[in-house]
Amino acid sequence: MPQKAWSVKCYEKSRCNYGAPKITFALRAKGTHISKKKVATLMVELGISGACAKKKD
Repeated sequence: MPQKAWSVKCYEKSRCNYGAPKITFALRAKGTHISKKKVATLMVELGISGACAKKKD
């Protein structure tokens, strides 16, 4: 399925930082019609997750 491949490619290109919202935005910019929920589901299936930002003190 090309959506999985594009999601993984986008995730790896971001140095494993992007989560579902940013991957969704990147895929939509390329012309793919996909929802954030679908990207989140694909990420769970693939076992990948975005990096959490550190809190500033």
